Amino acid sequence: VRELQLPRSDGAAEGEALFIAGIPAMEKFWRRYSPRGSVNAEFLLTKAAGRQSPIESPHVKVTALDCDAAYDRFPYRGEHVTGVVEVTPLGVFVQDLSGRHGDGTITLNAWTADLAGPSATRVAVEGKNIALDEDLHAALPEGVRSGWEQFAPSGRADLRVSIERP
Repeated sequence: VRELQLPRSDGAAEGEALFIAGIPAMEKFWRRYSPRGSVNAEFLLTKAAGRQSPIESPHVKVTALDCDAAYDRFPYRGEHVTGVVEVTPLGVFVQDLSGRHGDGTITLNAWTADLAGPSATRVAVEGKNIALDEDLHAALPEGVRSGWEQFAPSGRADLRVSIERP
């Protein structure tokens, strides 16, 4: 599928929303990251015989062309996002997903064995010229916000964050 317009929360792109709802891996991804914009998507769909058998998608590759998205557990929205997200039987791979938030740039590379729950995960985030502002503060987990409030950072920063869960 070329230049698929992802559904928006205002109800636009209704046909695309129905399309995504029919592919479990895409629907789960869409709910977790609330992406909007234009993507290319490749799907391998399988279905066993019989009406009640579900459609399965053991391989999905989405190439962001110009999107915006935010992770539901860290809602710091990236804009003009490009890069690749691939769902395979070996896990979810994020390759050079790069975008902007204001004047800052963010690049994400990651792998997780499963989106369904706690699983082996590796995440690398690199940020350049990131504003230490209310948008970033609001996206932080509750336990980290108190440290932010204690030190009251301001200005801009470059950062590298690595997360690994065995």
